[in-house]
Parts: sequence; structure tokens; C-alpha cells
Amino acid sequence: TQSYDIIKTMEAPEQLLQPSENKELLNLKILIADDTEAVRSVLKIFLVSMGHIVDEVDDGHQLVEKLNSDYVCDLVISDFEMPGLDGLEAVKKIRETEKLKNLPIFIVTGSPRKLEEKMKTSGITVPYLGKPFTIKDIKTKIEELLK
Repeated sequence: TQSYDIIKTMEAPEQLLQPSENKELLNLKILIADDTEAVRSVLKIFLVSMGHIVDEVDDGHQLVEKLNSDYVCDLVISDFEMPGLDGLEAVKKIRETEKLKNLPIFIVTGSPRKLEEKMKTSGITVPYLGKPFTIKDIKTKIEELLK
């Protein structure tokens, strides 16, 4: 996937590439898990421009491993379809850890129907955002999760 396939075009991105006015939503430490470097780069640009601190991993196994270490973050954004351990399976493992069961997480996916089907069959529910997405979509999803 190329970065231009991941984001939607918009009219005034400079207005959205601003730190949040809500001080509680500034300087969040956000962990991104995605096997596609272009997606991680786009998300990182969006999030850093909004005033957040961003770390990255490139698969579900690394995501679970990092969160089960002494690493601490405020939010996780994970891709759904990754080799090895997908985003939904990673969420399941993360939720099994007591200290992480309430960690805000959302998934980004180019296959929302496939994700919804897997959520139904697995019994795991997680908020998600379909690709392509806008900066506003990301900001809105973060605000919804951290209310």
C-alpha cells in the first residue's frame, strides 16, 4: 500500500495539523503497530503534528512484547492485517494482561468487513477506522477513546 492510498485528500489540512485544544489530549504517548512502513510514517506525521509522542513496531508480536515489558503508553493504534499475529489477535493477548486490559486501542484496516466478521467469530470487539482515513478521522477516534 502506498501512503497516498491510505489517506483521503482534504481541503484544509493545515487547520487539522494543530495540537488539540484539549490539554488532556496533548503529548499523548502513542504506539503504532503496522507492517507497512508508509502507513506508520503517515500516522506518525499526523500524530506528531498534533503534539503527540509516537513509537512504532511493525507486527502484532512486537506490539504484545513491547506492551508486556516496562513500556508505558496512552494509546495503541494497530493495523488489522499483519503477518504472524494480526491486530485483533494482538488485542486479545493484550487484554489478557491485567495492567493492559483498559488500555485504549483502535485498529486501522483496509478490510473492515473482514475485521467485523472476525470480531463476530472471536467475540472480541475493538473500535476501528477504515482506510483511507483523514487527519480528522484520527483526531476524532482518539478523542472518542480518551473521553
